[in-house]
Amino acid sequence: MPVPRTGSLIELLSPVAAGPDRYLAQSRIGGGSGRLFGGQLVAQALRAAAFSVDAAYLPHSLHGYFVSAGHSSRPVDLRVERSGRVVRSPPGR
Repeated sequence: MPVPRTGSLIELLSPVAAGPDRYLAQSRIGGGSGRLFGGQLVAQALRAAAFSVDAAYLPHSLHGYFVSAGHSSRPVDLRVERSGRVVRSPPGR
């Protein structure tokens, strides 16, 4: 499924479902250095993770590492992995 590249921030930060726990997102708006901006990548990853759970649950922390440069010449492939113990509190508490 192609990822639209119209240039709006909302569209940039709105990954498109590409399978179970898999999303594709735009790699950039307009020109650039050919590398992905880390803040953009984190925002897209957080949105993809949020799309994969019930809307009543909100994130309370995010941890990540940038181990290599991403390329803006192709869509960002986001895969949500579920690992470890998940602790959930009822919404509103």
